[in-house]
Amino acid sequence: KGDFSYYSGFGTISLICKSVALYGEGMELVRLKRLEEKLAKEGLFDSARKKKLPKYPSKIAIVTSASGAAYHDIKETLKKKFPVNTVLFDALVQGVDAPRSLIKALDEADRSDADLIIFGRGGGSKVDLSCFNDENLVRKVASLNKPIISAIGHEIDRSLCDLASDVYAITPTDAANKALEDYDLIVEGIASKENFISDYLEAYINEKMMKIIYNQDKLSSYSPQKQIETNLVKLNNIDKNLNYYFIKKITELSQRIETYDLKLDMKNP
Repeated sequence: KGDFSYYSGFGTISLICKSVALYGEGMELVRLKRLEEKLAKEGLFDSARKKKLPKYPSKIAIVTSASGAAYHDIKETLKKKFPVNTVLFDALVQGVDAPRSLIKALDEADRSDADLIIFGRGGGSKVDLSCFNDENLVRKVASLNKPIISAIGHEIDRSLCDLASDVYAITPTDAANKALEDYDLIVEGIASKENFISDYLEAYINEKMMKIIYNQDKLSSYSPQKQIETNLVKLNNIDKNLNYYFIKKITELSQRIETYDLKLDMKNP
């Protein structure tokens, strides 16, 4: 801002500057930076408040324009990865009415029976994507009950909605990849878990069987029948020992008697 001054002597025009401020894109960047700082202080971008994505979503809500390439890219990518139901919540994705339209669609998606929301659009100019920096829309993204993946523009684009979402994807296709694992990997993971459970159960059952056998043996050793059998064995052993002892004694006595007889015979020929 300033005033013009004209000097007729030399025919010159001068601008007397009174103040300097950014204009156009520069002014928009300043406004955007201030808004980002404000929302960051409120904790809208904190990682602690971000929700984890469901491991195996059965239904995914897609919030974007029905006529845009992003919707078809997301659907095709999901179809290749794993069978999953999808539902579209159509919304404007550029222009002055886009924030209000997107907020309405997000509300409907959040109230639906979907497990996860994918939200965004394909690439475009900064003006086209500027609606995703709308303060009310950013607050809506941060307040949703369902986990949300944002996919706005391309890798070089980063909006405030991306910062507020639970997971940020560089493209709509990338968002679909983040939403679902590949079918082969899921099947492989299930097979691995089945093998682990089978091995664990087999080891667990074997361990319990060994304990049962041990306890059965221990219990049987205390049973009356086992005690009787043990004592009978002991009695048999005692009986055998006694028989052996008596036979041995009788044999010794017989030998002594024979010895005495011989001696007597010798004395009385």
